[in-house]
Amino acid sequence: MEDENVENMNDNVKTETAKKVKNNQNGFSSFLWDLSSLIFLICILLWNIDGVWQTDIKFIKNIQKNYFSQKYKSEQLKISRITHNNEIIEDIQRRLDRTMQKYESQLVQVNSEKEQAEKVALLSQQKLESYLETENNKCRYYQTALMIIKNLRRHYSEDELQKIITCTNPECVDILSFKTEAFDVCTK
Repeated sequence: MEDENVENMNDNVKTETAKKVKNNQNGFSSFLWDLSSLIFLICILLWNIDGVWQTDIKFIKNIQKNYFSQKYKSEQLKISRITHNNEIIEDIQRRLDRTMQKYESQLVQVNSEKEQAEKVALLSQQKLESYLETENNKCRYYQTALMIIKNLRRHYSEDELQKIITCTNPECVDILSFKTEAFDVCTK
């Protein structure tokens, strides 16, 4: 019985050892597969990242030129196009800036002219108001004078009035004879 137990133990040990070896082989092949997949993914990512192709590291640049010359040339062409496009954009930006400065200076000038025109308009408005005030005062005096003459006509006859007031111009005659032109002067 002891022999049988020893044999069973030996068989069990052999079976466990075989399983461990098989598991180790499966683990190693699985590790190799995972490692190669990871390396493949890293290569794909690096292949598509522009920064890798635009590097200034000589070692990497030489590898790219020697082993991946087509991809290297296409990436360099892409870089030159980007550089050219950047130059065009900078030129457009410079022209836009110059145009904006030109229009801003014109806007400042127009605003200055507008302010001056507003000042002139304000002064003209003030002068007009002053002139109107003066004319309104003259009209009040004129209408007062007409009322005085009207009152004098009630107290004096026409002959007496002509002796008191001597007219030297046609306007005076129009006023004394109560013509409508004389009364319409301040109503227009």
